[in-house]
Amino acid sequence: MKITGKNGIGNILKLLLQICFIIGVLVLIALPIVLIKLGVNANACFFVIYPNGAILLAIMFEFIKLFDSLKNNNPFCKNNVKVLKISGIISLVGSIFWLLDFLYEIILAKSDDIIVNLVL
Repeated sequence: MKITGKNGIGNILKLLLQICFIIGVLVLIALPIVLIKLGVNANACFFVIYPNGAILLAIMFEFIKLFDSLKNNNPFCKNNVKVLKISGIISLVGSIFWLLDFLYEIILAKSDDIIVNLVL
């Protein structure tokens, strides 16, 4: 099977990424409405889920651009280098958000449940 071109795997993966991107945007839009309808208090959840969801959607958008070059039979171009650099920066910001979420869970959310064991 071909990797590049209109009938290649790159085009199929681009189509799947576009579908996942649209579903991700719809989930991020619908999540607060659904949680309010269910009566779930999710104030802290919005600070944890939304930045990470937006970061993941931004990475997905960059990879859609990357697979577009496979569709055009041009996998080795300067635009792909630019897309990968932007994806790396977005991933760094995403890892910082995940670290902040982890610290939030440890320090603020579960402070009463944490038992620290020191082993010498």
